Amino acid sequence: MDTDKLAVFTDASHILALLNVIKGESIIDFSQLPETIRNPDFLSALEDSGLVQPLDKQRLQIPKTAKAQLALRAIELGQPQRPVLSTLSWWEFEEFIATVLHRHDFTVIHGFRFKSRRRFEIDVIAAKKPTIFCIDCKQYGIRSSKASPLRTAVEDQLQRVEALAANFAAQQVKLQCLGWRTANLYPLLVTMLHEDILWHNQVPVVPAAQLNTFLLSFPEYSDRLHIVNPSAGRQQTL
Repeated sequence: MDTDKLAVFTDASHILALLNVIKGESIIDFSQLPETIRNPDFLSALEDSGLVQPLDKQRLQIPKTAKAQLALRAIELGQPQRPVLSTLSWWEFEEFIATVLHRHDFTVIHGFRFKSRRRFEIDVIAAKKPTIFCIDCKQYGIRSSKASPLRTAVEDQLQRVEALAANFAAQQVKLQCLGWRTANLYPLLVTMLHEDILWHNQVPVVPAAQLNTFLLSFPEYSDRLHIVNPSAGRQQTL
């Protein structure tokens, strides 16, 4: 979707009201919409942006990726992340993360499955030469005061990424990075419910609403990040 089309939406409260109405739904009746967002101009803008599709005079269909787009726009306009992201299902939360990554020109793969000594799955792979983010998505929050869950989540993700690194050559076609001479794999957790970037074992735990900022600042974080190199398994950080 052309992100410029989302610029016409300037009222975050209207977007949040719509997200609450369409929560868990793919088709809604026009009568379900609050009066505040039945404005013809607002509805026309939604249709023009591809965020709704009229089925008939009474019903609207919501495309699969529309909720993530709307959630991102609401947060950009200043809505607190918790009420916005709580309207998303698990898959839609992953799509929200993918939407941010697409804006930074990453190729995104959902639910990347591979086999090493056993079967593994990484929620989201984001690749842009020579960087590959291996992302574990958490709809719940991991607080710095809860060291054990944070440590466990990071170590589990490191295990997945190391297994992928050990089998990297066999996975290059699926990863859409065939022919790369070098690749840097970065374990990353993205969560819903906390406010600040946390760290464990030099792996960042990034709030979904701050993912865009994290990606913009990625070069500044490079000396803090844990890198796994495909040729040698776990590596020291730069």
